[in-house]
Amino acid sequence: MLDGGDLVTGQGEAVPGRPLDATRGLASVRLTSRRVLASDAGSCGPAPGRWPRW
Repeated sequence: MLDGGDLVTGQGEAVPGRPLDATRGLASVRLTSRRVLASDAGSCGPAPGRWPRW
């Protein structure tokens, strides 16, 4: 996941949110442990939400 501009991984808690449709849902995620995989990773690709859909 992106945290600020950093790509991070870790353990955490997810709280289910409202579904987008019958096949996709959302959740709020709070990391309880965090490890940075790449700093400033937010600048490495298209703007958020701009990835092509298949």
